Amino acid sequence: MIRFSFKPLKPYGFSLVEIIMTLVLLSILAAMSISFFSNEPDKVKFDQTKRKIEVLRQAILGDDTQDNEGQRKNFGYHGDMGKVPGTLTDLITQGTQPAWSYSTYYGFGAGWRGPYLHSGFTGGPAITLDEWGKTFAYTTTPAPPTLTSYGADNKAGGTSVDTDISTQFSFNSRMATVKGIVAMNATHLSSQSVELRYPNPVSGSLTFNVQVSDANGYFAFSSVPFGVRSLSILGPSATVRPIPITVDTSDYQVPTSLLNLGQTVFYVPGSANNTGAGDELVQFILRSSYNQSLQLAAITVTWRNGGSTTGYVKQILLGGTKQDFTPVASGSRIALTSLLSLPSQNPNVNMMLTMCLNSDGSGTFDTSNYVFTITFEWLSLTKMDTVVFTAP
Repeated sequence: MIRFSFKPLKPYGFSLVEIIMTLVLLSILAAMSISFFSNEPDKVKFDQTKRKIEVLRQAILGDDTQDNEGQRKNFGYHGDMGKVPGTLTDLITQGTQPAWSYSTYYGFGAGWRGPYLHSGFTGGPAITLDEWGKTFAYTTTPAPPTLTSYGADNKAGGTSVDTDISTQFSFNSRMATVKGIVAMNATHLSSQSVELRYPNPVSGSLTFNVQVSDANGYFAFSSVPFGVRSLSILGPSATVRPIPITVDTSDYQVPTSLLNLGQTVFYVPGSANNTGAGDELVQFILRSSYNQSLQLAAITVTWRNGGSTTGYVKQILLGGTKQDFTPVASGSRIALTSLLSLPSQNPNVNMMLTMCLNSDGSGTFDTSNYVFTITFEWLSLTKMDTVVFTAP
């Protein structure tokens, strides 16, 4: 009997199953390769569109770059105009938008000073288009304003290169509450009118708002656009001319040092407090720490002897005005009876008290242990500071 034995064909050493699996794998790889290379142009456009949206965002809101003093300087279109642009072309074309105007008095400016895009950025109609040539969806209402590209398929939603590319201009990224406390040393001042100037969020031109401090000296302004702004104190206790502030957070606290009127005057003693017997002069230097002068209605000087040896005050010199009077051991004297402008930082206003040993005005005296109290009257407010001199 003859028997035949059949074996599966295995060309070139491969089984039929192996050949089929290889062909399937090659077809999958081919499909993936075709898909990859077909999507590559869209991937480039997708990345370019993301970059374009970021450039537009910086043109509108600026960036966080700081100067050598740690101050942010670039607030973009929104910082100048107080609002987002009505259309994207507002970034490159002024049209009817108010022109930029800088106020040296207030220390900042407002208005359009574009174009707000980098020189290498394509201008003209292309500013409104993504890299597929489709118009950006840019809305300013309802809140928040939003800039969107719908991706390669120009449809909402999607995955991969069809994914929407979007950025929102949230309220907290561009608008702030500006708050602070008006004080005179440890005393909080109520009923003080505080003025804040900034670009009008509707027109873009310079505007202002006034708030009155409450019983705790507290005030707050809402919906203030980020940027360099100007704060003033209008009184009635004291008048402080514009102070530039940089509003760069959604909850901005004005530095205490700018609002504490008690920190605007410095008292620098003369040699009387450190050279012992024989000195007769006590000197005070009055200076405003603000960038503008303050107005003083009156200054009253009071002195009393805290030591064992009696001395006398016989003369007060304030600026260029000198008052001579009968020597007084302990007493009070009005050094100013008319309005005085206290300069900012320099030059200073000097006030000097001359003391003597005897009631007839003769002899020099060591001012050790004398207590001097100076009362400043800022229009309707009285502020008191005490300076104590002791010999070494």
